[in-house]
Amino acid sequence: LSRASPAQPLPHEQVRINEQGYDMDDPSAALDKYYATHSELKHKHGFRGRHILEPNALLAHFWAATGEDGARFVAVTDPGSSMERVATERGFLRIFHGRPDIGGRFSALSPFGLVPAALAGIPVAPLVQAARAMRDRCAPAVAADANPALRLGAILGGLVGAGQDKLTVAATGDLAVLGLWLEQLLAESTGKDGTGVVPVAEEPIGSPGVYGDDRVFAHLRGDASLDAAIDRLVDAGHPAVVLDVLGLADVAGQMVLWEIATAYAGAVLRIDPFDQPHVERAKVLAREALAAIVASGTTGAEPDGLVDVEAVVDAATSEPRRYVAIQAYVTPTPEHDALLRRVRLALRDGLRVATTLGYGPRYLHSTGQLHKGGDPHEIVVLQVLAGTATDLAVPGEAWGFRALIEAQALGDARALLQNGTSVCRIRIDDLEAAATAALANR
Repeated sequence: LSRASPAQPLPHEQVRINEQGYDMDDPSAALDKYYATHSELKHKHGFRGRHILEPNALLAHFWAATGEDGARFVAVTDPGSSMERVATERGFLRIFHGRPDIGGRFSALSPFGLVPAALAGIPVAPLVQAARAMRDRCAPAVAADANPALRLGAILGGLVGAGQDKLTVAATGDLAVLGLWLEQLLAESTGKDGTGVVPVAEEPIGSPGVYGDDRVFAHLRGDASLDAAIDRLVDAGHPAVVLDVLGLADVAGQMVLWEIATAYAGAVLRIDPFDQPHVERAKVLAREALAAIVASGTTGAEPDGLVDVEAVVDAATSEPRRYVAIQAYVTPTPEHDALLRRVRLALRDGLRVATTLGYGPRYLHSTGQLHKGGDPHEIVVLQVLAGTATDLAVPGEAWGFRALIEAQALGDARALLQNGTSVCRIRIDDLEAAATAALANR
């Protein structure tokens, strides 16, 4: 990296632009930290015309914001992609090539993950060493009873068949964010053909009484802080897998372990863990919704077949019991985090059902495949909307970032409804009161 610009080493603090952008509602907020930094564009296959809405919109915004200064951008993309062409034409500081034979969710230890790690000041060599060590432990020649990936994959796939498909990630300290990576890996890889592992990330661990019999726990153990809670769950009959994670470098080893285990779990479930057949449908519907918004200036009438929060509560507790997927198309502020967490825990504790929470549009490239490819009768969706009229224009487009997000939410809701899934759409200002009333009326 230092050779990319010897006179101007890349700073540690970065603004990262990728297809899973965290807050696209107001990317200009990132500009508070932007000056004197570089921007990193990542995409596996580049910009395919106007079909990849998010990176196109973000590139247009930051390209204008930096005065079209290509020297403040780097790209990570596959050789020969349209992104490589754009980066070359615009004089990006550096282009890092990925490997086309690695799928996006399996690419954390390719340049798509290691370049951002290096830009953030993380030593890459220990990560690679730990990853290679785990790869050797999980090699095909290793006996089944000594192969941790084979054992983990067999456990995950076998428990889905036994009805224990809600893999609840219990992680200590900073390891909690690893749950979001596992969420994408497992949901997008196994959530298809009416089956799949349902990863439950960032749901605080509760007492045994708040859980149904569909749970299995993965304890990513960096310290002893959750040991007693996990012991209580095991004593109550819930299966748990405990994996020690010894420092930052060992996170890379865990990534290798879970990637290989996910492939094995796919074999047990008799599905292809390397495709994502249901992702594109929501994208098509989102593009149609965005075109309608541009034409009329409004999202138009709500889709037919939506339900209210009381129906969500009723559906979650009917047979077969369902998990509640909260899709939050709001800005991820501490206040929204706290509100969504309160609602999530109230639903879990009051109904004894699993809950998942994902901010949109990020979750579309994570659990979105599972939502539409898994069992439609095992999920009920609570789509939370911002309810704001403010928008930030995208340079060169007739729409802004808020319109894009609203179109993505609407497109996914329509795809879910077409799949037979119960969907509720509600403004965040109304969410907590509606959930509280629905739970009280049970």
